[in-house]
Amino acid sequence: MISDEEALKRFSLRKRLFAIVGQVDNGDLPAGSPMFFYCWYCSDLVDELPEDYTTVPKRYCDECSELISRKLLLEERDRVIYPEFDTL
Repeated sequence: MISDEEALKRFSLRKRLFAIVGQVDNGDLPAGSPMFFYCWYCSDLVDELPEDYTTVPKRYCDECSELISRKLLLEERDRVIYPEFDTL
């Protein structure tokens, strides 16, 4: 298992990367296209479901779920506990 500090550094890098990459706007897709769902914390793609999906999409990617289980992130959107070294 990696250290808490290393895990948060990796989270910070993922968050920055996916901010650059961007997300698919489901509203811009033609009818019948799959729906894309992103991690509430880092914006990584977590689910791609058919337009008529009936299951609840994942909220967090596996990496952020691990940080939540380690109590390094709160299980809420936009309330992140950062160590002092992180400047996001």
